[in-house]
Amino acid sequence: MARSLISWWKQDTAQNKSVLVSIFLVVYGAFAAPVYWLRSPSLRNFNSLVALYVVFGVLTFVLVALLNIYIPHCMRHAKAKARNAATPSAADSARKKYDSDHKAAQKYGFSMSIFGIFASALSGALMLVIVIIITQTVSRPHQQSAGLLVTSIIGFVTMVGAIGSYLGLPALSAKSYPAVGGWKTVLLELSTPYREMFLRKRNMLFLLLGFTIYTDTLFAVFSITRQLYYIENRWEFYVHLLISYISESVVNPSLRILFSELVPKGEEIMWFGLQLILNCATTWVNYVATAPLQNATHNLRYPLVLCLVFAIVPVVLECMRATMAVFKKERALWLRESNANECSVDLAIKTPHSGKSTESE
Repeated sequence: MARSLISWWKQDTAQNKSVLVSIFLVVYGAFAAPVYWLRSPSLRNFNSLVALYVVFGVLTFVLVALLNIYIPHCMRHAKAKARNAATPSAADSARKKYDSDHKAAQKYGFSMSIFGIFASALSGALMLVIVIIITQTVSRPHQQSAGLLVTSIIGFVTMVGAIGSYLGLPALSAKSYPAVGGWKTVLLELSTPYREMFLRKRNMLFLLLGFTIYTDTLFAVFSITRQLYYIENRWEFYVHLLISYISESVVNPSLRILFSELVPKGEEIMWFGLQLILNCATTWVNYVATAPLQNATHNLRYPLVLCLVFAIVPVVLECMRATMAVFKKERALWLRESNANECSVDLAIKTPHSGKSTESE
């Protein structure tokens, strides 16, 4: 039995990222399912709920990073589909063909990202409505546990839904396990994205740096505006909340598209995982920067001004990335390498070997 499981892992799971996503979905639901049975007011149940909340939050970040890997995959698929559907002519330049395929990929990736945000918001609103209905229909002693009941139900639904993800998600091949070095090589490869960013992928470095600063600033703004809710001028809370959500709805899809364009095929988890690590590791920076100012002035508006200064930094970094020659040269080099790889894939797909077509995945 153990040998069969190990063989399945090496042959299927380790080489198929969609299986990894399905496994995480099951684990994700498993941590949410038992919360309803921890509703009695005891210290043990409280500690258990806090522990589950922490683990659930970590799994949420990991699962989001895993699901993001399908954006570059689908963008490449849309680009290839647009290339095959186009009717080439002698008058079409290579640049014109690239622009057309590039726009098709960006449009598809933006649609995916927007749909994900919309679906997440819709599911949250649906859960809130269900909790309200349960609260209004059950007796008072059970009203406080309505949210726990819905969470448990959603946990079980998620575990069942993982079957659909296993059957429906496209198979994305992972990097092969190193033939030499074993775990030592795997551990050494943890430094690969950092080395690549500083030596070859400065566009990626500026994108990650700008998005990390933006995310940390947004977390700090949310923390401050929550305190504004309890002040007399509540309109400030709603204005800041509206601006923050509008900004987030624009920046997040744009980042996913720009980032997906730079992620090499087969390295999606590595780069989206790095983005997750940077965001989680630096969230405390803005809190530490704004807390002394708030303590010294006893005014929440001064920390917001400091957050505004931090928010300007990502804009400056993106302007530099979009206009400076060194970044344009790097993007042109990446474009040539990407086109060469895509052409080789197309050639491999169209060239028969032993009567069968091969597809490089």
